[in-house]
Amino acid sequence: MADRSLSPQADPALVTNSFRDGTFLENLQEQKDEVLALQSIFNTEDDEKLKILSEVSEDNEGLFTLLIKVCPISAHDLIRVDLAVPTRPDENMAAAASADPLYPPFLGSNIQFNRSESGWHWQGSFSVKYLSPLYLQLTLPPSYPSTDPPECHLSCDWLTMDQLTSLSQAIDTLWNESCQMPVIYNWVHWLENTVLSHLGITDHLVLKPFMSQIEKDDKDEVNLNEDIDQVIASLVQYNQEQRNIEFCKTLQECPLCFSEKPGEHFFRMIDCQHYYCHDCMAEFCEMHVKEGTVEALRCPDRECNTIIPPYIVQAVMVPEAYLRWEQLLLQKTLDAMSDTVYCPRCTSLVIAEAEEELHLACCSICYFSFCTQCQRSWHQGRNCITDQEVLETIQNRGTTVMNKREERKYQELLRKIEEEIESRTTMKGNVRTCPSCKARVEKIGGEHFGFKHV
Repeated sequence: MADRSLSPQADPALVTNSFRDGTFLENLQEQKDEVLALQSIFNTEDDEKLKILSEVSEDNEGLFTLLIKVCPISAHDLIRVDLAVPTRPDENMAAAASADPLYPPFLGSNIQFNRSESGWHWQGSFSVKYLSPLYLQLTLPPSYPSTDPPECHLSCDWLTMDQLTSLSQAIDTLWNESCQMPVIYNWVHWLENTVLSHLGITDHLVLKPFMSQIEKDDKDEVNLNEDIDQVIASLVQYNQEQRNIEFCKTLQECPLCFSEKPGEHFFRMIDCQHYYCHDCMAEFCEMHVKEGTVEALRCPDRECNTIIPPYIVQAVMVPEAYLRWEQLLLQKTLDAMSDTVYCPRCTSLVIAEAEEELHLACCSICYFSFCTQCQRSWHQGRNCITDQEVLETIQNRGTTVMNKREERKYQELLRKIEEEIESRTTMKGNVRTCPSCKARVEKIGGEHFGFKHV
């Protein structure tokens, strides 16, 4: 983080580290009044811009040290941030001559990076409405405000040292114009409203890590001597947080029910930024979980395919329904895996052998080894027998002489085989494998039919 300390020259004869000697007691009272006023202005239930790091004790020992968060205000709706990030030293020359793709520096957001023609840089851009804040750390000497200004330390991760020096000189000028009056609020107000215009930053900001890559007469370009990933993450995260706060404080219209409600009564999905009221989202999720179509729990917008995140599903459903959603989702995921089958005896999940031509699966629960094609006992080297052949074999047993007990068991077995054959025939006619996710889908409708997951 770039920083700059501002400490205007004070009269050494007046320098003291506490109020204990009884001097500057009027200043102490003014400082206490000023800090109290700043707290009431800057600190709210939603945000705490002012933190007191240290304060004067009851016996007048110590000094006030304050940390103030300064949020710059832009005259433009959006600020475009352009990046030019050098490749790693071992990538530079090889990347320029190689067609193999290399990874860009920051993969934590939707920022799109492209290689420069020379191969020496990654280039990307993104837009923000809110720039991450500056931080102003102040120590109030006993001689403030009658004689000396606060000792000031200004820091910001997207400004250069030259820019911070310029800001320090500007607020030093404000002190000289203050006529030894409390000046902290004026400093913060000036920084919030004037910092961008003072530095010549309009709707465009350029981040570059090394001064050798920057034209020094371009006031919009920023020199960063630290991990640029951290700087980008800070800008993106702060912008998202502030936009969410703004969204929650304003009235929004639900695209599904067209009712107007405060934004805090909506769910907004991070990936696509579409939003829907709590009631509509709850009804939407409950419908699909009840019908078992959890794969359809995607953004209701017709042109969007974003998956509804689990935290939204959990927020709108009772625990029992959420548990059903988890089980269904797991079931659909397992069904889509080509190497998993269910044991025909105990219905446990079984992973088939890696050699596909064997068509072999061994259940670890009931130890049944079976053919993954016909679901019967494994028959290495022999073709699967058809359902009709199984039925004929069972029927032929009926020609033998049996007692009543054997006859009853035979009829039960015959009826079970016939039901299984009928069920498999129905499945073959109405169930297919989804060409996209490989899960089983069932035919629905009549002449103009479609399929749904089963």
